[in-house]
Amino acid sequence: MSAIRNRRQIERRIRHTVDRLVEAMQLEWLDIYLLFDEDGDRQVIAKSVCDFQYRRVSITWTLAEVAVLTDAELRATALHELVHALLAPLWSSHPGQGKRSVQMLNELATENVSRAVLAILTTESE
Repeated sequence: MSAIRNRRQIERRIRHTVDRLVEAMQLEWLDIYLLFDEDGDRQVIAKSVCDFQYRRVSITWTLAEVAVLTDAELRATALHELVHALLAPLWSSHPGQGKRSVQMLNELATENVSRAVLAILTTESE
């Protein structure tokens, strides 16, 4: 187990970023749980687990990965995870067999929607 330098500051930065996106997107109706992992998969910045029936998402952040992100990269990642929560009913409705073969399509759809929303949010904030 490694100690993350400035852990509290990194967690605050994540919370602040997510809170601003929730406000901008009017997602107050979505229960969002932020979890922080010091020893997570160093190839994964964040991972969402969605419980769409209850409008709930848990996002686990790998702190070592977040520590080196720019604010723009953190915002884009947080938005991507929130879009996973919005698209979760579609993904969850896919039958188990064959789901693995369309996993990349789910990521592509999530990223496409994320980039479109990010463009709108960026334009509105200018």
